[in-house]
Amino acid sequence: MIQKCSEPNCKRYATIYSPSPYCDRDWARRYSTQYSVEVAEELKLPTPSVPYRKYLEWQLKNRGLTKKDGETDEENWERCKERARKSKLLGGSSLS
Repeated sequence: MIQKCSEPNCKRYATIYSPSPYCDRDWARRYSTQYSVEVAEELKLPTPSVPYRKYLEWQLKNRGLTKKDGETDEENWERCKERARKSKLLGGSSLS
């Protein structure tokens, strides 16, 4: 039987049923973690299991991909696209 996500304001269908029915996004928000001693220490977390969103924020900040003060959404998007074009991981020439 198909169930709705158990988050009160979510209208999506559940894709994960344990421990409760959740859509992918809400399950990840509640339960997904990355194991990283380095990040946990820097963020002063009690265990090396870092909630995924905190881990992602940390990665983006350390790579200079967060929005800068006074920068518009469009300027931020263009700066991040340019950075991705230069990324060796994404087939570009090099990181600058």
